[in-house]
Amino acid sequence: MNSDVSTFGPIPFGSLLGGFIVAALLALFVVQGSVNNDHVNATRESNADSYQQQFRTKLQTVREDLSF
Repeated sequence: MNSDVSTFGPIPFGSLLGGFIVAALLALFVVQGSVNNDHVNATRESNADSYQQQFRTKLQTVREDLSF
């Protein structure tokens, strides 16, 4: 009794393995791009918050200086 698995040749097996590798690499690049975009957005928001805090501090100092 020959089963289909035992007659599975090296070329179809290699094609199947190659397909899995290509799919894994493609998924890796898609996920990496998404993570990178999320990181860039978080960094931008953090920098914006920092600049806003610096601006508020300087504005408060100027107001205090002008009020004598």
